[in-house]
Amino acid sequence: MPRTSLIGPLVVVASVAMGCSGGDADRSTRTSEPASNGARASGDDSAVAAGFLDRARAYLQAASKVEPSADDSRGKVWRSVARLALDADAPVDLVPADFATIDERFATFTDTTDFDMIALINLWYRSDKGRRLSADTRAHVKDLILGFKYWYTEPQPDGIVDERWYWSENHQILFHANEYLAGQAFPDETFTNNGQTGRQHREHAAPLIDAWVDHRARWGFAEWYSNVYYQEDLEATVALAEFAADEPTATRGAIASDLVLVDLASHTFKGAFGATHGRTYKKDKMTALDEDTWEISKLVLDDTDIAEGSALGAVYLASASTYRPPAVVSDILTSRGDAGSPDDAGGAVERARHSLAIDPLAPVAADPEGPMGLAFDDPDNLMTWWGMGALTPWQTVVETTGEMTTYDLWKAELFSDFAPFEPIVKSSPPDQVRALAQSLAAQLNLGLLSEANTYTWRSPGAMLSTAQDFRKGQASQQHHIWQATFSPQAQVFTTHPRVATPPDTAWHSNTDDWTGSATLPRSVQYRNVNITMYAPGFRSDQELRGSYMDYTHAYLPQDAFDEVARSGRWTFARLGDNYLALYSWRPPEWVTYDPARYDTNGLTKPFELVAAGGPNNVWITEIGSAAQHGSFAAFQQAIAANEPEVHPLGDPDDDSTAFDVSWASPSAGPITFGWDAPLVVDGATQALGDYPRIDAPWGRVPFDSTSYDLRAGAHSLRIDTTKPSRTSR
Repeated sequence: MPRTSLIGPLVVVASVAMGCSGGDADRSTRTSEPASNGARASGDDSAVAAGFLDRARAYLQAASKVEPSADDSRGKVWRSVARLALDADAPVDLVPADFATIDERFATFTDTTDFDMIALINLWYRSDKGRRLSADTRAHVKDLILGFKYWYTEPQPDGIVDERWYWSENHQILFHANEYLAGQAFPDETFTNNGQTGRQHREHAAPLIDAWVDHRARWGFAEWYSNVYYQEDLEATVALAEFAADEPTATRGAIASDLVLVDLASHTFKGAFGATHGRTYKKDKMTALDEDTWEISKLVLDDTDIAEGSALGAVYLASASTYRPPAVVSDILTSRGDAGSPDDAGGAVERARHSLAIDPLAPVAADPEGPMGLAFDDPDNLMTWWGMGALTPWQTVVETTGEMTTYDLWKAELFSDFAPFEPIVKSSPPDQVRALAQSLAAQLNLGLLSEANTYTWRSPGAMLSTAQDFRKGQASQQHHIWQATFSPQAQVFTTHPRVATPPDTAWHSNTDDWTGSATLPRSVQYRNVNITMYAPGFRSDQELRGSYMDYTHAYLPQDAFDEVARSGRWTFARLGDNYLALYSWRPPEWVTYDPARYDTNGLTKPFELVAAGGPNNVWITEIGSAAQHGSFAAFQQAIAANEPEVHPLGDPDDDSTAFDVSWASPSAGPITFGWDAPLVVDGATQALGDYPRIDAPWGRVPFDSTSYDLRAGAHSLRIDTTKPSRTSR
């Protein structure tokens, strides 16, 4: 389906602080028309009617016909939401037995049940607060909502371990949105898990929602550009925009949704959310067709002719009756600069800063100063640290372990990595706990999402994206540091694997061959050139999860390119008129997998380049084009004419030995860089940090700002979380 011209209608919205309205039923039950005008969307709808509305209706029609598996309770709920969005008077054929899987997951306190609850919340409001459900089903859904544990501080039934992860960025907003909207739906009912009324639950969640949205505006997303968790963020924020009766809360939900979609639009190329990611998995990163955000991208941006993958993943947005994606995202999407020339690579650059700075490797200090004036030992800030995965830096570890003891979290499976430390922590004074955390900092902070400065270059033919100089040498869990994108299937990146690819393992599992990296590189980018350097900060036998592999590798799926060639340590690839050059200091070799033993997801040609000999290595990437270089052969010749000079800073057989690099790039000129040296391009030192919140052709937003003014093409978006207000034109 070709991309139409507009994403959203002319929208002019501003809200002022006001108390909760008693008329919430009017908004929450106005559901018959997908994406019709509502409290946060007004003006001329003619443009969007030809674009977003048409796609939303088509999506809902497809979703209404999906046949979920017998045990897919959540899928059945979303299908019913789609049917109700198409026709508010449509019969809902759900019966209590259809919720069996959700019932069991709730009873066993399984992780991701907040994903189930947001589906139930949508069902409740879309069904006119249950009035469209049968009496038995209505009572069943009501009991599920009233009996849910909405935050980890609530009582836990004896004999059952709470396996839910409440604390990551996306889970926090989901739990808070669920609690707020459940409390709003049943203000005078008693919620059975903690004995509070719905009104008390709403009052508990409201300031937490306000703080979460405020922090995302000021400091960005700790789970930056996640092609997994932006989907979950949107499920929560769109629900607030749709169903919250309090106008400021609803507006904050709309603002947070805008922030996600602006990030998505500015880092999408031909449908692929092909950026560096704070969190992602093998199941989502090998092809954009597997991204959890793919359906959202198709629905809002429609930047590719490839069809949607799932017919249920975007129901919550397709069914929106008041929230509108801001029109400016369509122009941001196409703001890619020019195709280049013999003298210039072309394209456009966005720099951005996300999250807050915490250095777990810093020396232990008696009274450390927290970022943005936030005290590490203030209990009110604990969820800020946990939301960025900062559970075990020495600055926060005493507060973390104290909370784990208070709420008996040591038993949970998701805290199992910390279990060996429980007796040490409980028998040691705080200073010793901090010293232990600092001594293990490189290995211990697997999921830390501290400050990330990202740099993305996007042209009409390709995209290159990097998290600049992010936590070099430290252990990683789900970070995706750099990527070159030419199409949804033609994506190239490197990692340091913790394990080799196991035989007889499903491709879409989250094994540590491609998910994250055993250790993080020092990776930097200037326009269309990336240099990525690996040098582990600890030995393989010090890896807390077991060990790591003695090589780095690149994912370069030959099936997705028109042509692939090798010349010494360089590998070249072409897709249409766009070119890739990939260099490895350690000689790379293709790996061939027997499809009888290994799941290759249908790939028939080799896709993995292994640089054996050690986990320390240097990879260099340059993107070119016919507009800049002429033929593919001429590009190869220009690249190979200057072999990079790589100088080990010690014994290269020592895993921790890093490098200095110099190279004359055909497009960027002379480049020097090192493990501890700056990035210097054509004599100019490049900034690798302290970026603004956003610095792009469509706007510059200072870090820590609560207001944005973004302009691209004929459209603009102005948002401010302090009022709060939102104006989209």
